[in-house]
Amino acid sequence: MANRPLTLKDYIGQERIKTQLAVTLGACKKNSKAMPHMLLYGNPGLGKTTLSEIIANEYGSRLHVAMGGNLNKPEDVQALLAPLSDDGGDIVFIDEIHRMPIKCEEMLYTAMEDFEVETGGERFWIPNFTMIGATTLAGDLSRPLRDRFGLHFQLQNYQPDEVGMIIQKLSARENTSITDGAIQEIAKRAKGVARIAINFYSRCKEFADFLGDGTINEDVAAQQFSLMGIDEMGLDENDYRVLNYLATQPRPVGIAALSTGADIDMPTITNMIEPYLVQTGMINRTRSGREITQKGKEWIGVVPPQPVASTDNAPQRNRLERLRA
Repeated sequence: MANRPLTLKDYIGQERIKTQLAVTLGACKKNSKAMPHMLLYGNPGLGKTTLSEIIANEYGSRLHVAMGGNLNKPEDVQALLAPLSDDGGDIVFIDEIHRMPIKCEEMLYTAMEDFEVETGGERFWIPNFTMIGATTLAGDLSRPLRDRFGLHFQLQNYQPDEVGMIIQKLSARENTSITDGAIQEIAKRAKGVARIAINFYSRCKEFADFLGDGTINEDVAAQQFSLMGIDEMGLDENDYRVLNYLATQPRPVGIAALSTGADIDMPTITNMIEPYLVQTGMINRTRSGREITQKGKEWIGVVPPQPVASTDNAPQRNRLERLRA
């Protein structure tokens, strides 16, 4: 993507990961060593692919990219590793690496550890390389594969101010006029995910161009979010379907029942919807299943908001003052 940052300095957020990467990159370049294999994991849209591109750019390496779901047999893995430079130091990035079948994983064991691959009973040498695996489901990786990654990085959701910085930089690169208020409206709805924020920015930019002057302001953002059905917390139709179904259930429900009741497939619920609803306190995930919280009920209007307990006697004083009047 043309708008992706190319250096760690330009990459916003994930400060601990950036610091460790800067140390590792510096040490490996100083000693002319290949970087250790790395596992990047976390929710979708947090920048795993972007980080792999930055690592390759900072190290001056060729980047070979594949999707785990497309590596179905050992020959596919062999074809991915075949173009590696004889000089060594290339980077192989496998996105959604947990989707590889075990026979492909096993071929990676010797490739990552001994820089050899076995085909037809023969072993062939391959140049020294760095494997970067990315996944949204780190727990689905086998332990032998996980253990072969020297660095494990869990990407965290972004804070609203970090999302705002991403949008601000993007609008500056595109020479788009955007107000601080509009940036805040986008940031608070992005669910802490850079990809969502960039998508919202693009939709607001289109709406601003449609209206004429191209300036993204609070009014433009409000109209666009209304059109998209996105509320102030970033919840969309699918989020509300989950919340509304749970609000009708007298007890926690399992993921299969929730999927059927909300008419949303299970992977979408577990990977895309549920994490944010749990994070924001809208639902609880218990041993018995998923249940909506008081906060969730209040947000969708099933029950009225609970009164906030007062820490002083101001309400009583106000009532007395009204009686005296």
